Amino acid sequence: MRDLTLDFDSPSHRTWDGSRMSTADIMSNMAARSPDVEALNLTFRTYPQDVCPVLPKFTRLRLLVVTGWLTPSLHEAIEALNHLETLYVKLYWARAEAGMESLQVRRYRSVKTIVVLTLSEPLISAFRSTEFPMLEHARLEVWPHSSDATEGLTQAMENLHKHAPRLRSFCLTTRSAAAHGDRPAPQLATVIEPLLRIPILETLSLTLEGNYSFALTRADILSFPAAWPHISTLVLAHAPLATASAPPSIRVFFELIAACPRLETLVLCARFDCTARAEWQDVSVPPHAALRGLFLGLLLETGSYNPERTWRALAAAVDRAVPLMDLDRQLVRPEVVGAQAVETWREVVGHIRDLRSASALHAPSSPGW
Repeated sequence: MRDLTLDFDSPSHRTWDGSRMSTADIMSNMAARSPDVEALNLTFRTYPQDVCPVLPKFTRLRLLVVTGWLTPSLHEAIEALNHLETLYVKLYWARAEAGMESLQVRRYRSVKTIVVLTLSEPLISAFRSTEFPMLEHARLEVWPHSSDATEGLTQAMENLHKHAPRLRSFCLTTRSAAAHGDRPAPQLATVIEPLLRIPILETLSLTLEGNYSFALTRADILSFPAAWPHISTLVLAHAPLATASAPPSIRVFFELIAACPRLETLVLCARFDCTARAEWQDVSVPPHAALRGLFLGLLLETGSYNPERTWRALAAAVDRAVPLMDLDRQLVRPEVVGAQAVETWREVVGHIRDLRSASALHAPSSPGW
């Protein structure tokens, strides 16, 4: 047996071979009977206090799926799984357990991929208290119930910079539970600053819902190519933020893709200003050979005197620069970036579709036999 699923859905005891046994006894029994188990799926509906010392008995585990609670002892037990490559954790929300805010640092020495889905802030504490020397792919979905998790997430990303030297892919989806109130909304560049120091990053996807809204400046955008020379997927999906400073010109988009030849997917919600058409409508950049997925957040006041002409000009410029763009890809949700932003971009995409249809109609037909 190489795959094993154990669902402990009541306090601590079960019937096994006609007798009542603790969850730890059951796991010990299974580890002895199935020494070749490589994939273990565990579900705990109560705190797994008596299970953690037994987990390391599964000496050949490569995949561990845990649904339930995160405790300091479980955080420690996973450290002993020397061959674990993939860790998938789905955690129930609960009040922070004693000890979760002051965890001892653990080293998950062989984990290459981690996926964490949780409603619980204590997870952020666990994540920033773990070293991942072999980690390449990380995906987090964090839904805080009672606080703004911006600071905790920034600390978690700082930990990745320091303790995940092989990280190539980082995907985060989160929601802010509380409005920022009188505090200024954080700059996106501040939140992702630790990741700017991971030059081997190839995929960065941040979907920030709820009360998250960020400003993205021209300088921020132009820092990406130098920070991530191998970037292929860059998704920064969030509500746009109006600020006193001028929004970046759409021209910076063309500069960015010219400097990122490996880009395949790009989402930027920077409220790009398209008013000065003379600056960008005839921009000369080589057609991008890889970019297929694209969404740009545009300044909705753009082209208020003649928006139709502005969007047509932008469509023509984008089509020249991104000839392989897939016009049917849906990369963002209105509840994240705003319904009007989605509608405006859809209008631009519609103009690109018209241009391509007209081009195909007037293209010379192939000579017949």
